Formats: sequence, C-alpha cells, structure tokens
Amino acid sequence: MDPDRRRKIQELFEAALKREPDARGAFLTAACGEDEELRREAASLLARHEAPDPALPGDPTVTQLAPGVQIGAYRIESKLGAGGMGQVYRATDTRLGRPVAIKISYEQFSGRFAREARAIAQLKAQWELRVRPASSPST
Repeated sequence: MDPDRRRKIQELFEAALKREPDARGAFLTAACGEDEELRREAASLLARHEAPDPALPGDPTVTQLAPGVQIGAYRIESKLGAGGMGQVYRATDTRLGRPVAIKISYEQFSGRFAREARAIAQLKAQWELRVRPASSPST
C-alpha cells in the first residue's frame, strides 16, 4: 500500500474516532464516497480498535507461556510484550546457547504471520532476521 493511501486511511480512522460510535459508519460511508476499499480499510481499523483486547490478563483464549516452557529447542525465559497480533517472549536456543525472540501470533493473524515469515526468509543482509518453525508448547 502506498504511503498516501495509508495516511488517508489513518486520517479517516482518527476522524471517525472523534464521532459518537453509532455515527462512525455513516461518517465513513460519506467520507469515502464510492471508494469502497478505503471505507473497508478504515472500518477494519475501527473494528480492531473497538474490539476487546485479546491480550488482557485472564483472557482464557490467550496462550500464556511461563518461564521454563519448552517449544522445540527453545526455552522460554520471560515475556517481552504483547500487541495486537500476538505476544513476544525472550527465549534461549538450547542447541546453540543463544538468546532468541519467540513471537506467538493470535489465531486470527496466523496467515499474516506465515506471510511475514516467508518475506523475512527472503532477506539477505547483515542485520538478517532468522525465522524458525516452532511446535506447540510442552511443559
């Protein structure tokens, strides 16, 4: 997506947030005119913004990995953070004895995460990221 289009979507999203929730859909329809894709993109941002945060503590649908849990050759050390797409953990590659980051994506983003992994695998640079497959956690 080109930067101007991304900026336009962000502007629409921010303008919609300034309106009452029940007026946001009508605002987007009017502001986007016949550009249905633009309306859908901005509405998608609104829907994600208004949805309950899946990373809130105590949410039974979110897998929490405790220190010591083993995922393949990787041992979880601590949670680094969580965001809209998943959680990131500091871990140790027990084969090589080095620190790694493990990203666990929420189910609805698994397709996007797989595409990211394929894109990253194509990179060739000194700051190269390596994506390794992982299995289900075992205790």
